[in-house]
Amino acid sequence: MTFYVATTTVTQTLENLSSVRAKSAEISIHPYKQGGSVKASIDLTDKEGLWVKKTITFTPDINYAYFVFSGLAPEGAGYSYTHLFVDRNAIKELTTTPQMTVL
Repeated sequence: MTFYVATTTVTQTLENLSSVRAKSAEISIHPYKQGGSVKASIDLTDKEGLWVKKTITFTPDINYAYFVFSGLAPEGAGYSYTHLFVDRNAIKELTTTPQMTVL
């Protein structure tokens, strides 16, 4: 699966707090290989406004999985904005069964 991540700042939020650039982002796939997970970290240091490409390869051993995405602010910072873009052709091979739900 190939996806893109970016970070930006905004000058004002709903709570009138300034935001900061995200330090990194993480995507994980759960469950995977007998209850484990696959994690990919993306370094966003000095990459404000740039789409960072990341590809992860996995072979699930069950017929469903959850993708979890997190943007991580620098320690002690308040808010950060992280953007995730997954193209409709991001997953190169997907075989579904009647029991599998793709959301």
